[in-house]
Amino acid sequence: MQEIIEKLKSIWDGWFVFFVIIISIFIIYADGFRLRRRKQKKEAMMATILGWVYIIGVLGVYVIFFFIK
Repeated sequence: MQEIIEKLKSIWDGWFVFFVIIISIFIIYADGFRLRRRKQKKEAMMATILGWVYIIGVLGVYVIFFFIK
């Protein structure tokens, strides 16, 4: 079991988390802003929510793996 946790931790190291957060910020601001300019409020809100779900999910999994040592 410990070996599996160590392999999962190696996947979720800092660079992967950084990459996912950058993609999420792009979804929140760039895609949401573009959709708001086109007066598509519902789609813009969904893009923003999706970006925040990505960020919270990645950070949550990272914290769980950090505390399972």
